[in-house]
Amino acid sequence: MEDNNQVDLSYPGVQLLRQDQHVVMSNGIVSITLTVPGGAITNVTYKGSDNLLDTQDREDDRG
Repeated sequence: MEDNNQVDLSYPGVQLLRQDQHVVMSNGIVSITLTVPGGAITNVTYKGSDNLLDTQDREDDRG
């Protein structure tokens, strides 16, 4: 919503999806996948992009 100098900055809330070995947090713009129970970040996407992390390395070494 743009009106003069005002911009609507409201976004949908964060959704949490629990899977067997992972938890996915997404707000529709950024999505982050964490391992369960370790909490290692294994996947980061931005605006629907492919995984921004290096997928050629082991799941616990993708920085």
